[in-house]
Amino acid sequence: MKPKPFDYHAATKLENYVRKRYRNQLNNGALSFYLCAFQPLERAGLGLCNPITATYPDLAAAGLRSHSRIKEVLDALNGVLCEVEIGKAIVNGKEATRLRRYSLQELMNGEPSRKLIDYTPADAKALADLLRSRTFVYGEEPACRPFWNVLKTGRVQSKQPNVQGHAEAKRIKNLCAGLKPGQILISADYKQAEPTIIQEAIGYRFDSADPYQTAADLLGIDRGEAKQKINQLAYFSDSKTALSFWQRPPAEKEFMPYAEALTTYKEKLWNIGTPRPKKRRFVNTLSGRKIEADRGKVPHRGQILSWQIQGTVADILNAACLKIIEQETSKHWKLCFPEHDAIYVIGTPEQAEEIGQIMEAEAARLKQPLTAKVKTSGAGGVVRK
Repeated sequence: MKPKPFDYHAATKLENYVRKRYRNQLNNGALSFYLCAFQPLERAGLGLCNPITATYPDLAAAGLRSHSRIKEVLDALNGVLCEVEIGKAIVNGKEATRLRRYSLQELMNGEPSRKLIDYTPADAKALADLLRSRTFVYGEEPACRPFWNVLKTGRVQSKQPNVQGHAEAKRIKNLCAGLKPGQILISADYKQAEPTIIQEAIGYRFDSADPYQTAADLLGIDRGEAKQKINQLAYFSDSKTALSFWQRPPAEKEFMPYAEALTTYKEKLWNIGTPRPKKRRFVNTLSGRKIEADRGKVPHRGQILSWQIQGTVADILNAACLKIIEQETSKHWKLCFPEHDAIYVIGTPEQAEEIGQIMEAEAARLKQPLTAKVKTSGAGGVVRK
């Protein structure tokens, strides 16, 4: 799930409204901070009026204020133009603070609402806080420290630099630059995480041992493209309609039972998540965590399923990352960062299997039948599976 391009037009409308409506209600320092700081931080994060996370020095730099004046500015803005949550101390006494400015609609309707809780499942927030306090060697960068944010699903996302967005080969090469003698890079991921959890959730099993190759043969395309087509069926609003776009009757007949099972399950989620008056539509991950739609937004059935499945993967992976970090002192390994359904850890050759076992144990704890695929890379770039 990638953040949408920043909406500069909507940001300008919001800020013009704030200038006119609130110029006599706030002191100049608070208003100028609001107009300077939020846009650059939102552009680096999840977008307009979405939660952002920053330390006091980051806020001071973005808002052109001194570090010592940030607290009074935030106090003036909190509950008026934005919501503020002071986080735990992380590194050198700095504090990770979470903010979200109210949208134009919220301000005009006089109904600012708290949304931060939707974006901060406990494990995801704890992991993001830890990652923000750490550095790792990345290529020629001796102390790489990306900005880490939490998506609606609970995934922890990198920015500046977006190390998660680099090709796998580039990530491995850059991380191997930080290896010391005797160390290796352990990269482990859950095999077919989303398709496996989807089938478990809807109670369906493909007859074929390799449904992707079956689809490739029936559609006359390569396996990679066929895999994408099958995976897309789940996240369309109507899986049966999406299947009809294949326009190959033999393939449609083969995969219709899967599409029907998906459609039935999505309808079930839709009915369960029907919002009560003045509430938002929601879905629970398979670990029981609630994900809510934004106020005024109506997600389709495919989005609801994607939130549940991707959120479940995030719940499992975040817990595994925290477990690995918890054992760093005793094991002398180091988690670099997670990526989608994978993690990167610097350790020793004999620890590779243990990393995979921790990942599988966290999946089993949440009753998901996931297995971990572990690869190791040395300083010379040699990869072993």
